[in-house]
Amino acid sequence: MAVFLTRAGKFGENENYFLDNNIICMVWQELSEVDLSNIKTQEQLKEIMIDTYQDRSKSIPNWISQIWIHLKKMQVGDLIVLPLKNSRKIAIGKIISDYIFDEKRKPYSHIRRVEWIEKEIPRTAFDQDLLYSFGAFKTFCEINRNDAEARIKALLSGKKNATNNNLKHPLENIDGDKVNLEESSLDQISNLILSKFKGKKMESLVESIFKAKGYFTYASPAGADGGVDILAAKGDLGFENPKICIQVKSGSAVGIDILDRLSGTMKKVKADFGLLVSWEGFNKGKIKEEKRTEFFTIRLWEQKELVEEFLKYYDKLDEEIKSEIPLKQIWIIADGE
Repeated sequence: MAVFLTRAGKFGENENYFLDNNIICMVWQELSEVDLSNIKTQEQLKEIMIDTYQDRSKSIPNWISQIWIHLKKMQVGDLIVLPLKNSRKIAIGKIISDYIFDEKRKPYSHIRRVEWIEKEIPRTAFDQDLLYSFGAFKTFCEINRNDAEARIKALLSGKKNATNNNLKHPLENIDGDKVNLEESSLDQISNLILSKFKGKKMESLVESIFKAKGYFTYASPAGADGGVDILAAKGDLGFENPKICIQVKSGSAVGIDILDRLSGTMKKVKADFGLLVSWEGFNKGKIKEEKRTEFFTIRLWEQKELVEEFLKYYDKLDEEIKSEIPLKQIWIIADGE
């Protein structure tokens, strides 16, 4: 058994299609009408690629190596890792079919059927060296360093964090592909936030963000909070709109009961809007429907949204919080590939 990595578009635009239809796809637009089922060698694939992408000859060798993985190298029973850009979580599945050309799915014509084992694993469940491997820029590649297969299997079997104790440094033995520095930095920041602000302290982080946004805030003291962690409103004394009731959870994924409780508390404290923050995300199902029906009154923040707001208002946060998560902004060249 092997472990492969795939992606669902530069901006994660294909993620829902992959997950909802239990497939992974090779989405090369110009190849969407070309059946590659009869390809036997990489030379045959090269001829098709040269004919199709005459103006991109320098990229063809790299593309061939990736497409070949999807066509031939993946085997039934292998594991597939799909990093999700929209939620910054990880989906892991098992490949259950050989390559299939399905013209009716255009542009998703080149598919492999997948049985998704887990669709929303927090990135904090993985050690940094594996996250570096998950950050490879390629659309398809094999993950075979640092005992990745055994560690991912261990995590899927219930171990919270499958650690490689023999690794001296997270960059040791990573694949030769370029590391996604932005993604890796976000992983490190997320891990540090979780280690420093888990539990009640995460409420103080959220409160600091709202103060930085210009809100007057009230935080409930430790103990029973009656469903209210933070109240936030505009104005010097907090008498102006909007008035927001905020509930913060840093433990396990949140279900519909917590959302219902927030909705009731909003009415009790006469809040205009509600915000439910859950570091570990939300149990899907009913909460998806509730998210739609409560769109104009309640917002949901997961780890991704909280980290984005943290970075957006970092310069205005409390000095104590900035001392816990010391950051320095640098500029790097954006690679178009």
